[in-house]
Amino acid sequence: MPSANEERAAENVTSRDSWRGARGDRGAPTKQCGRPARRIAMHVQSRGRAGGGGGTMLGVPLPLFVLSGIGGDERLFEAQRAVRDVRPINWILPSDPAEPITAYAARLARTLVINEPFDLGGSSFGGMIALELARHLAPDRVFLFGSCRSPRDIAPSLKALRRITAAVPDRFLHPPVMLVPLVARWFGAKAPAHVHLFGEMLSATPIAFIRWAAKTVFAWEGVPELPMPIHHVHGERDRLIPLRSVKSDRVIYGAGHLLTLTHATEVNAFIAERTASLFSHES
Repeated sequence: MPSANEERAAENVTSRDSWRGARGDRGAPTKQCGRPARRIAMHVQSRGRAGGGGGTMLGVPLPLFVLSGIGGDERLFEAQRAVRDVRPINWILPSDPAEPITAYAARLARTLVINEPFDLGGSSFGGMIALELARHLAPDRVFLFGSCRSPRDIAPSLKALRRITAAVPDRFLHPPVMLVPLVARWFGAKAPAHVHLFGEMLSATPIAFIRWAAKTVFAWEGVPELPMPIHHVHGERDRLIPLRSVKSDRVIYGAGHLLTLTHATEVNAFIAERTASLFSHES
């Protein structure tokens, strides 16, 4: 049976005013995290962070806290649980339509309680927020999945998005069922199961969040460097953040923007490789 301390630690990704997209509640704000954070069974004293090499728990990789992209939720990282102890961080709603990413990340950081060494990662917009969160939470390392360090890396055609999302009716920000396959394919999802999941996640995202994120991302100054390592994996066919715009550590050929979902095997291999390198540095 887990101890009282372990049970309290299992709540360390709960954030106030988050929504539970994975539970199909259409994105209504809630006070609870979508799913209890999973704990490593062998919870022992970590090795610490001497030399910035990161820590482990008796050879068990550190937990990997993750943020999904706009229109996503924790299910985007379900396959990555095979190689890491994935802990989703739920989004919170912006305080106002003009809240900068830096202020949002600082406010999100204050809602989180993480009492152990950890890694941080994010997909797309979630990766950008992860970079900003890293300045407040000091993870051992940051993983970027189809993300970028500057808004200049986003496809120029999407820069019209901030004007479009501000003007179009709500119903177009949650596409009709008949249009979901078309939109999903543009994001790189083709398998029926992936298309269906994409539609579910997008429909569960609050309209206010979509409008805010689509606008504020282009005013973001970016995070070119951090004091901890950044590990970046990217899809060759990413239409939102073109490969030519970024300097990634690994390119997954044939993958689009939703690579953690559509090319989980390759993404997991990258994560496992970078995780395994930690052991060699610490041994």
